[in-house]
Amino acid sequence: MVGCQALPTLRAGKGLAGPPGNQNFLPLPAAGCFLFTKRSACLSPIRLMTKTPLTLHLGENMLISRRSLLALVGASAFAPAAYADDTDPNSPFSQRSIGSPSAKVTAYEYFSLTCTHCAYFGTAVMPEVKPKLVDTGILQIIYKDCPLDQVALMAAQVARSLPADQYYPFIEALFASQEDWAFAPANGDSKAALFKYAALAGMDQTDFDAALNNQKLQQFILASRSEAMDMLHVDATPTFIINGVNHPGALEYDDFAALIAKNEKS
Repeated sequence: MVGCQALPTLRAGKGLAGPPGNQNFLPLPAAGCFLFTKRSACLSPIRLMTKTPLTLHLGENMLISRRSLLALVGASAFAPAAYADDTDPNSPFSQRSIGSPSAKVTAYEYFSLTCTHCAYFGTAVMPEVKPKLVDTGILQIIYKDCPLDQVALMAAQVARSLPADQYYPFIEALFASQEDWAFAPANGDSKAALFKYAALAGMDQTDFDAALNNQKLQQFILASRSEAMDMLHVDATPTFIINGVNHPGALEYDDFAALIAKNEKS
């Protein structure tokens, strides 16, 4: 299993992960995971390592604190099941998954679209996982939103607002182009950068705006994240839950395949 990157000190201020071109900021190793910090009472994305303290924009990229989560979802957060719509597979509240429901192993993947380690798993490991484990009927992956920040929340809302059969291709496209839309878009507008990819998936501006303004969907996603943290003890992204056991980290293919094989036999 890969290790998780320890959290650096984060403080509120001006700037998100340093100015563009700042050589003090280096990419994290490709394999690993984000840790959620209880000390700061929020989910803190660790995209960059630096010798100097990181500072954060309190704008679109602001972290989602437990206080703001409660304000958005309500003091008694609704369980995601309360929003479930099993009658319409294309409902944004319906399950998003790949693989057969009768697969031998089911893995629940808790992920954030702005998590670099989730992106690593999606772009470097899934190209082997899907043909070898998913398409062969061994594995079903059920996707669970666990956004680390406001940009990830927007992306999750857009992804769930697409037809169900476009969900997986869309999130894989977002992972493959994460640097372009999530962290430092050319014009500084993450929303406009995200729309570019939504448009390629067939979503027009009206539907895009409707997805972002869907408060019920936003509450559904945040409730899913709250449930993951408080009830399922998910404290890192990505985390895979298989047979009730949490497996954090972006595992390499051989390690992931061995984990699936072990659970296939159990």
